[in-house]
Amino acid sequence: MNNKIDFSVIICTWNNCKRLDITLGYFTQVNVPQGTQWELVIINNNCSDQTDEVVSKYKNLLPIKYIHENKQGLSNAKNSGLKIAGGQLIIFTDDDVRPPEGWFDIYWSAYKLKPKGYYFGGPVKSEFQARNIDQELVSLAPYSVRGLDWGMEEKLLSSNECFIGANWACSMDDLKMAGYFNVNYGLGSKKQQAKIGEETDMMNRLKSSGLKPLYIPELSIIHYVPEHKSQFKHIMDRKKAYGYFNAQKKMAISRGPFIFGALCWSILNLVISYIAWLAARSTGKRGYPQFSEFKYYQGLISGLCDNH
Repeated sequence: MNNKIDFSVIICTWNNCKRLDITLGYFTQVNVPQGTQWELVIINNNCSDQTDEVVSKYKNLLPIKYIHENKQGLSNAKNSGLKIAGGQLIIFTDDDVRPPEGWFDIYWSAYKLKPKGYYFGGPVKSEFQARNIDQELVSLAPYSVRGLDWGMEEKLLSSNECFIGANWACSMDDLKMAGYFNVNYGLGSKKQQAKIGEETDMMNRLKSSGLKPLYIPELSIIHYVPEHKSQFKHIMDRKKAYGYFNAQKKMAISRGPFIFGALCWSILNLVISYIAWLAARSTGKRGYPQFSEFKYYQGLISGLCDNH
């Protein structure tokens, strides 16, 4: 019998046991490519709910490798998963998704066809808990909320396009070459303002090493979006987090006196965007685009100050 693991699926979870239960049920229905061995690596990131009980339900139904990572933070959890994963191909997803039956087949076929020089991903379709979605507001949300779709044709992504954490994969060898996820980025990171960015940072390193991102539309996955994530506060908080992440990124590559000029410019744009928001509100508009710009510059300024 072949005990070699061909591919590992990594799911990190934190106090989301009800959706994890539903997700694991879906994974029991995904076709496994003939002749392959796989594992489902689940990382309990300091959960205080019934996650242990939920995972235990599926231990005879799925090839689960289950660990606890008590150091809070999504990057910490992902790194723990990588340390114990045995697959040649690593597939990243979330604890609140519905993969299609052929999901594994498509990923494994893509990897076998292009085992060197590429990483892979596909669309993410949002399933909203909220019945009435404010489309203008959601259009400003991150891809993890509004969904991601780069078209109906297989292609290499441009520099302005990306994959997101619910649906992408890379060979273990290339991930090892790029290094682990940066623990200063991502949800629950040490710098509490930085709530995004660990995937983007990793993929930027993969690109820098010469890898190409191959988008495969047939990999489409459904991602559940709880009601609070389609609301104003969450979306604007993510705009602020994006600004903070960009500041960290720019400071990391700066070779000159970046901080003071950037800080003055950012403060000016903060004031301008706030005035624009007030002007929009005075005409009866909601002013979502203007306020999202304001939150972005709030995060950018905070990041510039923290990283100086």
